[in-house]
Amino acid sequence: MNLEDLAERLAVERESHGLQELGDQFYLQASEFLQSLHNSRQDVRDYRELAAIDDEIKNARILIEGVYDKRLSKITQYAAIAAAGTKIPVDGMTMSERAVYDQLLESLQQGRQKILMPALKVSS
Repeated sequence: MNLEDLAERLAVERESHGLQELGDQFYLQASEFLQSLHNSRQDVRDYRELAAIDDEIKNARILIEGVYDKRLSKITQYAAIAAAGTKIPVDGMTMSERAVYDQLLESLQQGRQKILMPALKVSS
């Protein structure tokens, strides 16, 4: 993984309506990439090279967070649609994202039952 890979992932995620296949190891690989950048700082003596590595760390964090935020936005939309009773395919999630989706869907369904359904109930 490198900055170009992360930038490509973010661009593809932004351009598509659905979730793109990342693989379950994406976030782990992103973490390992950041850790390797941090580790490479230890061997650097030149301040310009150190500044370049710091910029790369900053940019990597921005890209990883961008991928996560875009995907979370889609996952939230999927859960809201499913909670309203519409069946839609929810492919492309990592296992961790699927756990978030399942929790969110359950909360939205409970909220619908506790808030909306009593509001729609009419006594005769």
